[in-house]
Amino acid sequence: MDDSDTIEHLIGHALYTSEHVGWVITDRNYNIVTLSAYAEKLFGYRKEELAGKPVRILHYSDQSYDAFFGKILEQLFRGEKIQDEYPMRNRQGEKLCLSLSGQVIDEAGHKLWTGVDITAQKKTEEELARLKERLEYAIEGSQDVVWDWDIQHRKFDISRRWREVSGYSGAKMPHRIAGLQRLVHPADRKQVLRRVRDCLQGRSRYLDVTYRLLHRDGRIVWISSRAVTLYDDQGRAIRMVGTHRDITHSKELEFRLIQQAQTIEKQRDKLWFRAHHDALTQLPNRIYFRKLLDVAINEAQPQQERLAVLFIDLDNFKTINDTCGHEMGDEVLRYVADLLRQGVRSGDVVARLGGDEFILIIRNIAEKEAIKKLVKKLQDLFREPYRSGRCSLDLSVSIGIALYPQDGVQPDRLSRHADRAMYRVKQSGRGSWQFYDEMETEGDEKSSRPVETG
Repeated sequence: MDDSDTIEHLIGHALYTSEHVGWVITDRNYNIVTLSAYAEKLFGYRKEELAGKPVRILHYSDQSYDAFFGKILEQLFRGEKIQDEYPMRNRQGEKLCLSLSGQVIDEAGHKLWTGVDITAQKKTEEELARLKERLEYAIEGSQDVVWDWDIQHRKFDISRRWREVSGYSGAKMPHRIAGLQRLVHPADRKQVLRRVRDCLQGRSRYLDVTYRLLHRDGRIVWISSRAVTLYDDQGRAIRMVGTHRDITHSKELEFRLIQQAQTIEKQRDKLWFRAHHDALTQLPNRIYFRKLLDVAINEAQPQQERLAVLFIDLDNFKTINDTCGHEMGDEVLRYVADLLRQGVRSGDVVARLGGDEFILIIRNIAEKEAIKKLVKKLQDLFREPYRSGRCSLDLSVSIGIALYPQDGVQPDRLSRHADRAMYRVKQSGRGSWQFYDEMETEGDEKSSRPVETG
């Protein structure tokens, strides 16, 4: 078998001269007869070194040799061709992975072994397998659902965790984008479709959308979907790869926090309202009125606007309490508060200072005549007797008026001057009104004079 022509005749010229396929010929006892130049290079031996040596020397280990021949001997005896991936080794003991074929080539029992070196390929496959395994572990650990939409071939693949998220498994689980779209809550479908179309039509490469999913058992699952879109050279979308994440727990926690914040806000608003409003009439109280008047003055000053402060006292209120009782007195105070609210504009302020005393802020007064008309309107509201049950009460109010800026530019000064004007009305017979600046002075205080009545 050492004649080259004879060997070439047995194995063929193409194989004999191949620079990519190595071959070894063994005798009936599996001793090496000869080998190709490529095999010499592959294993690191010259053919003279291997001639007569058992082929076991090229196998990666005795265990692999015994396992290999234990499996294939019967096939060789039957004249069948052997083909398998098999570990071999070179002269340095390094592992080689070969795609190995073997067959009997003559009656003397010589066997031809051919091999293609797939070591690099196997290493790449093993590395890819390890990467895939690590990726699967990472995906599993992240609790994300990974999906891959092959737009060109209309295929949609999704990872196993989707079954946990959606409740669909096996044949029941949709595998196309249209089927998945039907699982989206009806209220969110329009939004999801718009975002997907933006990616398909090239307006946005990235998908980032949150929506509600209809679980198979009927409950709502919140999903955050993110993906990247791949395009061909013509700019057409050919693929989308992304993830679905179940954010239901986060959403439920967010809703609870929002509800708690809203509850706290409502409680805070209630506390603030109680601190700044009169409990009986729900009007701003003395403290809040002081702040509102300060704001009104600050807003009027740059525009040089005029405003009026009206101090109002309900006449003979003590008599009402003494004759009709305090419950009727409270009812009358609420009635008076309603009348005063009806008598002013929406931007004006009606407040209760306490007892039967009320105070008003009238904004943006062009002239004194406008205040006179307002005061007459307020007094007209009290012309009709107040009736409740069997009681009929004739009500009237005394009103003192201070104007900004001529009667004062400080809130306390304006209020005090309106109070003095009202007190002057009380001294002069009640049921009327008085401007502070029309009171005659007598020493440091305003003196008495006929009260201008409406």
